Amino acid sequence: GNGGSVTLEGRRVVMDTGAYTVTNGTPGSTGALGGVTLRATDEVAVVGQDWFGQYVTTVASYASGGGRGGDVLLAAPRVYVADTAKIDTYGDAGAAGDVTVQ
Repeated sequence: GNGGSVTLEGRRVVMDTGAYTVTNGTPGSTGALGGVTLRATDEVAVVGQDWFGQYVTTVASYASGGGRGGDVLLAAPRVYVADTAKIDTYGDAGAAGDVTVQ
């Protein structure tokens, strides 16, 4: 079947210090992945990495099977992606999703 979606909404949505919000399909799966949406009325910020520099803050959708990867949407009047943070989509046998900033 298809994977679920992740949606975070608020006045300010901030991901930092190595936070990781991802939809991920397992190898061999064929269903489409759900997307990841960060929506705010003021700002969305995706910044930085953990204190040890091992994990960057990530918003992503990874389709490791045959299904289509989910879309990633960052929607706010102000959107910041900085300091090694990563926004990513990946498709193995299927297509990667889209990344949209509104």
